[in-house]
Amino acid sequence: MDRQNHRDALGRLAELYNRNLSLTAGPKASQDLLAHQYARLAAETGLASAQRDLGFILLNGRPEANIQPDPQKAMPWLFYASQQGYPDAAFAVGFLMSTAPTADIHSKQLREVFDQATQQPPEGLGLGYTLCL
Repeated sequence: MDRQNHRDALGRLAELYNRNLSLTAGPKASQDLLAHQYARLAAETGLASAQRDLGFILLNGRPEANIQPDPQKAMPWLFYASQQGYPDAAFAVGFLMSTAPTADIHSKQLREVFDQATQQPPEGLGLGYTLCL
């Protein structure tokens, strides 16, 4: 299996577990933990959809799997995904940047992130998350 197929397979596994669509019926905690693990593996290969998934998993947390919300860990993954066309990730980055207690942000940068969030996603990108803070 070449790297591209391996990366795509990891991304599909992350998506299946993340949406609780796996063929193995297990407790939600184990599904959430597998979603996190596969999303991380796929995100580290550069797969944008997995970077987005991992960012939202880290941002919102998965208490059943003992994954606590961690905006600082979520931020880079959401930023990578936003740079590859995911408007909900761009919105989350903008929101995090605007609410960071010690953020020294230029309004132009913030405006660019929010502008990007209003763009239409590329065809075929599923947007199954909402920002929950």
